[in-house]
Amino acid sequence: MMKLGIKNFCRPVLLMAVVLFPCWVLAESFSLRPAKQEVVLNPGVSAQESFTITNNLGRNSYFELKLKNIELNRPGVYPLTDFVSLEGERVFVADGQTKTVYFGINIPTETAPGGAYGFLQVIASPNQGAKGEAGVSAALGSTIFVRVGGPVKEEGKLVSFGILGRQLKFAAPLEWHFSFENSGNIYLNPYGKMILVNKLTGSQTLVDIPPRSVLPGQTRLSETKTSALGFPGLYSASLLLNRGYNDEVDMRETSFWFLPWPILLIFSAILLFFVWVIIFKIIRKKNV
Repeated sequence: MMKLGIKNFCRPVLLMAVVLFPCWVLAESFSLRPAKQEVVLNPGVSAQESFTITNNLGRNSYFELKLKNIELNRPGVYPLTDFVSLEGERVFVADGQTKTVYFGINIPTETAPGGAYGFLQVIASPNQGAKGEAGVSAALGSTIFVRVGGPVKEEGKLVSFGILGRQLKFAAPLEWHFSFENSGNIYLNPYGKMILVNKLTGSQTLVDIPPRSVLPGQTRLSETKTSALGFPGLYSASLLLNRGYNDEVDMRETSFWFLPWPILLIFSAILLFFVWVIIFKIIRKKNV
């Protein structure tokens, strides 16, 4: 029963980790590249794609290959395994070597426009544990999105944007959050930039927001960080997010105060100095 519970818990965690953080495919044990593949094919068309496995386990190893579907109850969404097939389910890679593995994609002629979403899971054979101990295996994943050509509903919007915590910040990095809703029937890759402007000096800081996949019918919450700002004061922060289609851009704005501790200490010291001077002069006048 315990074994089954752990499996049921790990599967959704693995699925979300692959979709939201595909860069996790790099590991000390072995690597799987590319982290993500997006393929667009028209109905009736086939293609062959590939990925590579580099074995850095310190031993020769077999790797099990499994295709996993991302289940979405939406019109125009297909199981990845309807279109994608592996050449084999097991591959041998010698220690320190890289192996290219191919998979085929076939879109039936009568397929309506839409998309199929899933990932490739690669599991290294377990090492030989000490006597009485179970061997330990490693698993990685690579996202695969297949888009079936034709007219689809591309629709999404920026839902929220703001700074994490209070609007008064004393130290960097600053943490930001924004959420994007995909209400269409095909995945979107919104991207953009954030502009931070000091209201006093007019100086600007630009922060690039790389593309982040949002599946149909889903709302994705993303976070990013910005390094230390050059000058203290009141700042405006604007997020310009391209929806990933038709060059449509959403904009949200907020403001915050940035007062780093060293600056506060300096100002406090200066203030205390002037207060002490004023008090000293008052006492001196009284004694005259």
